[in-house]
Amino acid sequence: MSIYLSVDLANELRDEREERERQAQQRAERLDVPIHFAGPGLNLIGLGNQPRHEKLLEEGLKGWAAIANRPIADRLASLRILVFEMIQDERVQVEAEHPLQVVLDNPGPIFSRQLLLMLTAWHLQAVGEAYWQKVSDGIGVTRQLWPIPPQNIAPVPGTENVIAGYEVRTGRGDTLFLPENEVVRIWRPDPSSIYSSIGVLGPQSVEWDAERFRMEHLRSHFKNDATPRVAIVGDSGAPAPEPGVRDAFAADWRNRYQGRIGRDRGLPAFIPPGFKPHEFSAHGGMVDLVPLGKAASEQFLAAYGVPGSIAGMMVDVNRAAAETAQFTMDQNTVLPIAMLVAGALEQQLAPDFDEGLLVSFEDFVASDKEFLLLRESQDAANKIRSGQQILRDRGEDPDEAPWAEFPVGSISDLPYTGEDPFESGQVLESADDLGPRFDTVEPSGYHELRLRDTRAFFSKERAFERVLQAEREFVPKYERAVAGVFEAQRQQLIKNLKKASGKLRIEDLFEELETLFIDRVLPLSMRAMEKSGTQAFDGLLRAEAKFALTKAMTTFLKKDAARTVKRINKATKAFLARELAQGVAAEESIDQIATRMNKRLRNRKRSRTIARTEIGKANQQGQLAGFEQTGVTSGKKWNTSLDDDVRDAHQIDDQERANGELFDLGFPSSSQAQHPLDPSLPPEDLINCRCFLTPVLDD
Repeated sequence: MSIYLSVDLANELRDEREERERQAQQRAERLDVPIHFAGPGLNLIGLGNQPRHEKLLEEGLKGWAAIANRPIADRLASLRILVFEMIQDERVQVEAEHPLQVVLDNPGPIFSRQLLLMLTAWHLQAVGEAYWQKVSDGIGVTRQLWPIPPQNIAPVPGTENVIAGYEVRTGRGDTLFLPENEVVRIWRPDPSSIYSSIGVLGPQSVEWDAERFRMEHLRSHFKNDATPRVAIVGDSGAPAPEPGVRDAFAADWRNRYQGRIGRDRGLPAFIPPGFKPHEFSAHGGMVDLVPLGKAASEQFLAAYGVPGSIAGMMVDVNRAAAETAQFTMDQNTVLPIAMLVAGALEQQLAPDFDEGLLVSFEDFVASDKEFLLLRESQDAANKIRSGQQILRDRGEDPDEAPWAEFPVGSISDLPYTGEDPFESGQVLESADDLGPRFDTVEPSGYHELRLRDTRAFFSKERAFERVLQAEREFVPKYERAVAGVFEAQRQQLIKNLKKASGKLRIEDLFEELETLFIDRVLPLSMRAMEKSGTQAFDGLLRAEAKFALTKAMTTFLKKDAARTVKRINKATKAFLARELAQGVAAEESIDQIATRMNKRLRNRKRSRTIARTEIGKANQQGQLAGFEQTGVTSGKKWNTSLDDDVRDAHQIDDQERANGELFDLGFPSSSQAQHPLDPSLPPEDLINCRCFLTPVLDD
């Protein structure tokens, strides 16, 4: 802990605060002041709109405030804080050994992650702010995080920054000054005093005092009440019994009707003539306070955002209601607190390790199951996803439903010509699958039948099914090939790094991917393009001629592969530069840098994105080449996958262009393209695009 002299202004404000606290303490000694009248809390930034932190924290451990706080604190304490970084435009979780992840998982020898988060939740709910002190090692890297009671710390205003640091009162009564960069402040700003905090209990202070008075009244009543259960009342003119007779009557009544050992308990009592019993209320008029207590409990639970069933109230609970209650609290109460904590850590702690680090809690809000089931049903009905795709999205094994490979449908879902023998879901490899060629038979209306059959082959549904089939066939192979290239590069990088001596330079470690990429990956793009071109060619012409993968097309694919490799190399070099800089700053040895880098390189997750984009690119280039080689199309049409994931700029479904002309993408893009996934498009219009071409046919 570093100790610095505070500025004169801080001293003056501190003296003023201590004087106000002394006066408040004198008032408190004379009277246990309710929190509503305890006076506003004074900190070194200014006056807030809630009582002092000491009073709020004391009252927050009582009654309904404690009942509501407990499940919130327990829930936040059960969560793990995760650290991410951006690698090649993807959000990737760091390894468990990353120094920031280590300190978040194990903040100190006394306060574990769970205890630190539990205290943070209590403090945020009670006073609206929580403080963590950073404890660093000899080279300035934060190694521990310690909670600071919010009643013992206050921000100090600065001349250059709004907050220059924090004044801390220790348990020994000493006052220390901590610089702003040694403290993490997690807070909920007071809307009317934006540098002060506001919790949940303070705004409910009037209602809290009313509930407190009610409970104290009940307690006093049951402690001091002397009202008898029954009185014996004499008629008019009845003589009053002598003291001895009255005592004997009382003793006899107790022996007969005492609740546990009376010999006549449960039997009717005999009352002397001229007298009658009168029963008093068991609660002495306290019954009227019960509805007030119920209203108070409901208000406090609503203020804290805790459903009654989670707080332990007896309500009608079943599995669905319990899940709904947990979802409601997670979504509306715990998630905002988690976002406050993560935001403060990302802004005030993460930059100490790396400017590009991101912080968030693990996913803990349960999915809306009813919404997901409805979405699955709609996707299946609209043939957006097949049964196997839905299982895969759930994280289940799609092979358990081999019959659900294609979207559900029937012959009525397709452009039906009267001659079409295929049902929805069947993917055509080539025009041969349509049956005998029409040039072997010449029925009446030959040209009309052929045109209708060709239109059916190139309907949106069938064309998109062929796109999906190409993904299923080629993307896994392409992904494995890219992963193999990455692995070979990783092994060579680590080998070069371990052989390095003296000053480390990226040029000495890095080897280009182009040769490996062209040898292992490019053949798959060629096969995908050839198959797509063949399908388009045969679907249009159905002649003895065949689609040709020309030298110009293979040259184009090689150049495009080189551009892809260049982008990957650029991102990898940037990654290496960051890793080496971090290792040097942490004074790591070459072996330590190699070990850490080895784990990070194993975690690269770009293979599937690259595979989907490159196979889609080859597929659409093959389609266009197939259209052009037939010479029978008058143009081309842009089609989208017709779901919620289509980019805004790609919402140009059914836009037609003549052969050789460019499509105009929509707002906010200003790009033009020969076809979907045109290599000339910028990354935001290229990566993971699922649009596709169909031909424009003359009548």
